[in-house]
Amino acid sequence: MGYGDYLHWTAIVRDLYNDINKENKINDKLSKINYYIDKFKNFKKYGVSKFKMNNETDDFKIMLNQKNKNIDVIFLNNPYITFKDYPNIIYLNIVSVGYRKGNKCIDDKHVIETYCENIGIKNYKVKTELFFTKKEKLKVKKLIPNEDFILIEPNQHKIGRQYPFEKFQNIVNSLYKKIKFIQVSPLKFGCKYSKKLSNVTLFIGNLSFRENIYFSKFAKLSLIHEGGISIGSDSVNAKCIVISNAAFNPKMTIFQNQIPIYVHDENHNSCGIITTLRNWEKNNPKKIGCLQCFELMKNHDEKIIINLINKYL
Repeated sequence: MGYGDYLHWTAIVRDLYNDINKENKINDKLSKINYYIDKFKNFKKYGVSKFKMNNETDDFKIMLNQKNKNIDVIFLNNPYITFKDYPNIIYLNIVSVGYRKGNKCIDDKHVIETYCENIGIKNYKVKTELFFTKKEKLKVKKLIPNEDFILIEPNQHKIGRQYPFEKFQNIVNSLYKKIKFIQVSPLKFGCKYSKKLSNVTLFIGNLSFRENIYFSKFAKLSLIHEGGISIGSDSVNAKCIVISNAAFNPKMTIFQNQIPIYVHDENHNSCGIITTLRNWEKNNPKKIGCLQCFELMKNHDEKIIINLINKYL
């Protein structure tokens, strides 16, 4: 899965690390670790599977069972994680999608809340966390304009979850004389797959995924789809309008500083279909997602978003 799925685990890693290492006595730390291991024995989808201790002085760091490029990106520079041998280690089993029950998503609560309840973390915070490097920060700061701006990313790259590009353009056309728009798209997608809006400044492919998120920190507002950038923008407290289709209730992935636009109706919501046709996989019919979600997006009134943005200008 994508970056967004692993971003939720940054909260788990932080709160698990803090819960164990806040104990001053080693026996209390070990008691906490064994509590989590006992929870894992009854719920083995994810959680603390085991630990290793070589001394009583170093903190316990987290080692993840999964290894892939997405995890490397999300946990770069993370002080709670170790990717190599370390004296004291807590082994945490994680999954990319651990928020489904049958064909539906568990969307009556936040993903982080679902994970914490199953793992046994009692003192948790629904907040993602990224640790940016000096190089990333310097690169972004050189691109920040002097005037206020709205960060906008009209490309979702999954057709069934895509808010129509034409509606994004209508939003820009209605507001660009009032405020500057900057269209972003991470290097992973930007150069090859992104459509370009008119009346905006284009930063397509200029920044990495992490740099895009750090850039959102300096925007007056961001207008984006639900996904990796919206989830990551919570880590920098960026103000966002987040467009979500009817696959699940936005409360599952929305954060404190975000305003959801939940495109659904009383007849179609929480359908659970989150895998949809990607723009570059049109010849693969197995990837086609929910046509009802697609129709709801197509028929949504973009004036709702225009009026909402106007309130912040």
